[in-house]
Amino acid sequence: MQQRLSLDRAWRFRWIATDAVQTTDAAVYEWREVDLPHGAFTPDLDGLVHPCGICEYTRTIELPPGHEGSVALFVGAAMPTAEVLVAGRVVARHSGGYLP
Repeated sequence: MQQRLSLDRAWRFRWIATDAVQTTDAAVYEWREVDLPHGAFTPDLDGLVHPCGICEYTRTIELPPGHEGSVALFVGAAMPTAEVLVAGRVVARHSGGYLP
């Protein structure tokens, strides 16, 4: 039997490196909780927002009690480059953005 779990809530996000943020404030790089969809964007002087730098999302997923068999993870959008890790191992890579 197929079961779907929404994973949109309670992700942790942090910047790893960014050219857009010129600061010595370590808080910029601390983990914070976000919900998906979430845009890792930086406002610019032109009033628009632009993706900048390298960031990281993490979330713990607990399987239902008694679960057996395989698990499929669907990532609806990743921009522009993403690596998916499970238990510290890269299980998928994506480059090229997405079309909403």
